[in-house]
Amino acid sequence: MYKIIFLLLSIVVFNKNGFNQIQKIKIKTNKTVHYYYEKDSSCIETDNVMKMATLLQDFFVSIETNDYETYLSQLSKTTLEKIDSTKLINKYRKFRIYNIALSGRIKIKSITKYNKRTFEQSQIYICVFKLPKGQTIEKRVGFDPLKRMNFEDVSSYAGLHFVSEDNGYKVVIPW
Repeated sequence: MYKIIFLLLSIVVFNKNGFNQIQKIKIKTNKTVHYYYEKDSSCIETDNVMKMATLLQDFFVSIETNDYETYLSQLSKTTLEKIDSTKLINKYRKFRIYNIALSGRIKIKSITKYNKRTFEQSQIYICVFKLPKGQTIEKRVGFDPLKRMNFEDVSSYAGLHFVSEDNGYKVVIPW
């Protein structure tokens, strides 16, 4: 009897994945948005998730406020080199169609590696996050990482491609 109890306790105590640890991320520049994620849903370290969440916030604020120059500054160098300027403007307009306004608690569903070939030389990551209550995306554009993903309530989620660059992260438009 004691052996069974000891065995169960050791499984619970020594199993890191036994309990999902929820990490909260606060961005100092914006007090109205708080990001959180389960530790096992990310393939990168917490400090890098924080950098990614900060860029995610700044990226959608630049689109929401119609700030094209800031939008360009948040794209990776390779994206800016490989995609024609008129196509970059068109992609910006497509992001504006989504009409995403981040506020409240935002759950980061996952951060995973993107293993398909693109013009980027570095590893690309996909960050999928839940939209604030009442916001959905019904029709997705071609470069949206969730266009080909299927999971429950996918219309309430958004995603971006990221690449590590210059001691931080930048948004990638892979095609």
